[in-house]
Amino acid sequence: MKQKLFTLLLAVAASVGTMFANQVWPIIMDETTFATCNSGSTVVASFRPNEEDRFLYIWGEGNVYDIGVAAGPNFMGNTDGYLSLRVTNLGWAGAGFHLNDNGNSWQAAEQLRAAIVANPDNYYLHMAIKSTDNYSHCFYLFYTEATKFVLGNHSVYDGPIYSDFTRDGAWQELYIPMSTYASALASVTCSAGMAIFAMLSEGVSGAMLDLDAVYICDREFMENHIGSQYSITTESSNPEWGATAGDTTVTYMSEVEISATPNYGYHFVSWNDGNISNPRIVSVTKDKTYTATFAKNVYSITKNAEHGTISGNSSAEYLDFVTLTVTPDYGYHFTQWSDGLKDNPRIFRLTQDTTFTAEFAYDRVGTCGKDLALVWSYDPNSKVLTIGNAGSFTENMQYGVEAPNEMEELVIGNSVTAIGATAFAGISSLKKVSIGESVKTIGEQAFYNCVNLETIFNYRPTPTNAYSNAFDGVDKFECKLYVLPSSIDMYKVAAVWRDFYYNTYAIGAEETTVTTNDVTVEPQDNAATVTWPTNDNAATYTIQITKDGVVFCTLTFNANGQLTGIAFAPSRDGQAHAPSALMTANGLQFTVTGLNSGTQYGYNLTAKDANDQTVATYSGEFTTTSEGIATGVDNVPSGQVQSTKFLRNGKMYIIRGEKVYNAQGALVK
Repeated sequence: MKQKLFTLLLAVAASVGTMFANQVWPIIMDETTFATCNSGSTVVASFRPNEEDRFLYIWGEGNVYDIGVAAGPNFMGNTDGYLSLRVTNLGWAGAGFHLNDNGNSWQAAEQLRAAIVANPDNYYLHMAIKSTDNYSHCFYLFYTEATKFVLGNHSVYDGPIYSDFTRDGAWQELYIPMSTYASALASVTCSAGMAIFAMLSEGVSGAMLDLDAVYICDREFMENHIGSQYSITTESSNPEWGATAGDTTVTYMSEVEISATPNYGYHFVSWNDGNISNPRIVSVTKDKTYTATFAKNVYSITKNAEHGTISGNSSAEYLDFVTLTVTPDYGYHFTQWSDGLKDNPRIFRLTQDTTFTAEFAYDRVGTCGKDLALVWSYDPNSKVLTIGNAGSFTENMQYGVEAPNEMEELVIGNSVTAIGATAFAGISSLKKVSIGESVKTIGEQAFYNCVNLETIFNYRPTPTNAYSNAFDGVDKFECKLYVLPSSIDMYKVAAVWRDFYYNTYAIGAEETTVTTNDVTVEPQDNAATVTWPTNDNAATYTIQITKDGVVFCTLTFNANGQLTGIAFAPSRDGQAHAPSALMTANGLQFTVTGLNSGTQYGYNLTAKDANDQTVATYSGEFTTTSEGIATGVDNVPSGQVQSTKFLRNGKMYIIRGEKVYNAQGALVK
């Protein structure tokens, strides 16, 4: 059974330079090459399939040959296609280019046969074949088995092996002299229905036969074609990413090596014909440009974090910006990267495979005190040591793996009951100590020789029982003692604490700003400005100002800080300063006026959601400032030494002669 195929090759528009100068009889030739040959009047007669008198027939029952898909460029390097046949069924597979009697193709074949017989040394059969399998194929000319020949490594259909070919998927070219078959052709007469060229493939399903550039030509055509000079040009798709080499001019079918060299950070991908070999050998059949495509390298990012995690890409392209963020595990804090950089997050530009190692420090947390009931923690950034939970700690307490001998602030929580002997002795960096109201005793030399101690905040209403030498080595004239306003007089006369007599102040009165639990209170003589953080869940904020445990006034604000309610009890001189709170960088701010100067007040701030559920609470105390201090030394009798008043650290002093007195008239210096 024969199958008639009217369309064999694609006709894609392309342009090539004139490559042929003399006589050729095409059988398989793409449209672009044929147009070039035809325009040069080199085509004597064409045996390429058409729809009139030249057909490609597939032989055999069940169509054992099937037309495959042409993949990649053809032998001439363009995309016009080529003949691709695939064996689909077991058994013999054959096909031929038949010349019917509807035209003069068979007469042209007879004229060519006669010319070959008359001058056999002048004619050649040209073929191009490619493959990656190990199958062999048989061919013959002019419908006579006497011209059989096999391309492959073993005989099929009794044909003699003419030549094998390289099975690397690239086109292989052959010129077969027709003198080999002249005697066989002498007894043949061409007629309608004959096959000018036929092919047989061994009957193995899946066997492929890819052919191109099958034509008969004369010696002059072949010699001109082989001797022509063609240019090979190489170029880079991006000169900043890589360069190429191999530009040359050579004769037809010369082999040339071309190569692509990527710049640092890039790699070679492929040539424009899809080939990925580099360097590669190309067979020159025409002027051609090979373009090398390059791409950025992808580099790996190795992240090491023994006591935390590092988020960010694990790979990226060359010169990409990458961000890495360190999150320490509980109980640790990030200190630096292994190269000494401390940025977190860290942004860098990737240039190679890179390893980043984050370094951490133990956050210095642990237990101490009797039965290890106390919990301590040290923040190396703020240099603050905090001790909390119920219980007392013993002398010479240890702070953990690293003793915080560089700490600047100590906070003793309200649940701690005692400070052991020599607990903090000799810590010269210590500047500030806060002692909770629950601390009843301070042991011997607990703060001995803390020579740079500047401030002590003691929140116990009655003087804490301290050993006489608890603060030896501390400069009592320079170090300030802050106590509750109602406790000042008691601390000034209590053992140990009276040594700070001249530097004892009320908590809140001598410091302009008091901050407690994120709420800031700035007291003035008759007013106080309260700043508090906003809460995303809050619908209302309520501030109660108290005096001597009694509510002095109540202020209510909505989520936007607008004043929605105000009440004074008892009803007297308190009043709102503004109709709504101000929005600041630290939250909402409101100033309450009508307060008494030099007076201690308390505050309670409550934030509630839309369901009247409490979402945050704050409380604390503050003392308004005094308008002035009256002394008994302002009026000096005539003729006596005049006195001069001055303020130091918010405290008034009087100079008389060469001596310094405080506002109560006691000698200071």
